[in-house]
Amino acid sequence: MTSDAMTGDAMTGGTCVVTGAASGIGRALARRLAGAGYELLLVDVNGAGLDSLAAELPAAPRLLTADLSGQPGVAQVCEAMTKLERPVALINNAGSYRGNPLHTYDVPTIEADFWVNVLAPMLLTQAYATPLVERSEPGCVVNLSSTAGEVGSSDAVYGSSKAAVIGLTKSQAMNYAPWVRVNCVSPGMVRDTAIEDRIPAYRHAEYARQEQLTTRLDAASVAEVIEFLISPASRNLTGKTIPVDNGAYPR
Repeated sequence: MTSDAMTGDAMTGGTCVVTGAASGIGRALARRLAGAGYELLLVDVNGAGLDSLAAELPAAPRLLTADLSGQPGVAQVCEAMTKLERPVALINNAGSYRGNPLHTYDVPTIEADFWVNVLAPMLLTQAYATPLVERSEPGCVVNLSSTAGEVGSSDAVYGSSKAAVIGLTKSQAMNYAPWVRVNCVSPGMVRDTAIEDRIPAYRHAEYARQEQLTTRLDAASVAEVIEFLISPASRNLTGKTIPVDNGAYPR
């Protein structure tokens, strides 16, 4: 067993699992990974969105319509992953953001959001990584957090769940080393996404004031960083959170 074999490097030709693939970052990532030669298992609650995405890709992906806001949908994805011959990467991109103050939430809604944002990445990674470790095969996981998980959010449910993803990433990296690398991407205000449309104008102005770079931060930009984290170029990174935020909120 060589040290190179233990780095968890994804290689083209295997299958990448992408949750939340029908829109935003997930959609941009699916396009990028398909162009790089990966096979894809694309997951989203929006089946029509998955179908329209599949029509854009050079090769037909596997599609799975599943709701990750509860155990049944997560179990669907876990089952689908057991049928993949060569699962080289899992990208836990699906997320739930409402943009509401805490007093408007009830317990079922909080639980649903934590299922999507925290429990799904926890259980999907468990299902993906455990067989690889048992077979001494490399793999990669990328979790999606947010600057809201690092500096807080007026939506306390979203902010606290995304903070949990950062801690989860560090723990998963320890749990599945040395075979499976687990890293996290923490985007700032990503343009042309559903979350951007829900943020009020004053918050847009605040993000713009904090950003130190003027380069457009869009879904394709975040997808590039995710692809890097599943490539051999990141072979020495695990348990890390990479901010993709134009230098906002220096920390």
